[in-house]
Amino acid sequence: MDAARAGARGFLLKPLTARDLLRALNRAVNGWPAFFRQAQAALLTALGPRGASSQFGLTAREEAVLRHLFQSRSDKEISSDLGIGVGSVRAHLARIYKKLSAHNRQQAVTNFLRQSPPDDAPDDETLCE
Repeated sequence: MDAARAGARGFLLKPLTARDLLRALNRAVNGWPAFFRQAQAALLTALGPRGASSQFGLTAREEAVLRHLFQSRSDKEISSDLGIGVGSVRAHLARIYKKLSAHNRQQAVTNFLRQSPPDDAPDDETLCE
């Protein structure tokens, strides 16, 4: 978590396939995080009641939308996964941006990562997407 708050774009574990490394580099170059599921679990756990979501004042629905942002989901995918309209997704995004002092998805994820409190993570070595 300290590395994410310091600006790290990702956290990868060995052994790592060339495909996973290229995918992670591509995500980082495009402004998206590239964390193994182990790190993603810690970040998403920070969304819990005593974590960053309460620090930012996020609602349960905003937390769900933020989880999807972390996975680079489109508005349509978020809408489908959560069973809400695309307009509702965009309204939630606008509130998330305001609460996280962000202007776009990448900045929202980055600001969340940089300000999230530390937490423990389970062991899992799967790359997030």
